[in-house]
Amino acid sequence: IMDALILVSLYGWRLLPAYHLDTTNGEFRHASRFSKPLGSARLWLADAWKKEDKDYSQPHSIKNLCENLQKGRDILLAPQPQKNIAIHDLGDLEPLRWFLLPHEAAERLAMEKSPAAWLPATILE
Repeated sequence: IMDALILVSLYGWRLLPAYHLDTTNGEFRHASRFSKPLGSARLWLADAWKKEDKDYSQPHSIKNLCENLQKGRDILLAPQPQKNIAIHDLGDLEPLRWFLLPHEAAERLAMEKSPAAWLPATILE
C-alpha cells in the first residue's frame, strides 16, 4: 500500500491533463465527466466501505496487490496523449495555489524525455 501511495504521489501529476478544474468550487473532474452532473455518481472515499456487496474482512493476496501496483505503474508511466487543455485563471486566488494545473502538467509532459517524478518543492518552479 505504501508503494502505491509513493507511486501516485510522485507520478500522479502525469494524469492531470485528463482532468478539468472547476475554478468555482476547486473540484477536479475527469474530462469525460466534466459537463455531466455527478448526482448519485459522486463517490467519496468513505463510500468504499459502505458497499454491502464487498467483503473487506478477507485480506487481499500479495500477488493481486503486486499485479495492481504494476498496472498502476504502467498507466502512470505510459506516454500521455497530448490534447488541447484549458488554461485556468484563478484570479485573486493564484497566490494561494500550491498545486499544478492541468495545462502546466501538459506542458511539462510535452517536454519530457522520460517519466519524471516531481517533488513538492519543484512543482511550481
